[in-house]
Amino acid sequence: MARQSDGSTLSTVKIPPGTSQIVVAPQIYGPGTVWFDDLTVEYTDAPAIDPTAR
Repeated sequence: MARQSDGSTLSTVKIPPGTSQIVVAPQIYGPGTVWFDDLTVEYTDAPAIDPTAR
């Protein structure tokens, strides 16, 4: 994930060829509460971002 100047994060993932359905399921792993506000999902031709890269 890339942190944006406004504090939000941006992730880009590669969608395999032949994919017919995508499910977006924001969630939290472990105890606690999470709130999502203004969540946006959109298609882009930008290359995928490796979330493990630093």
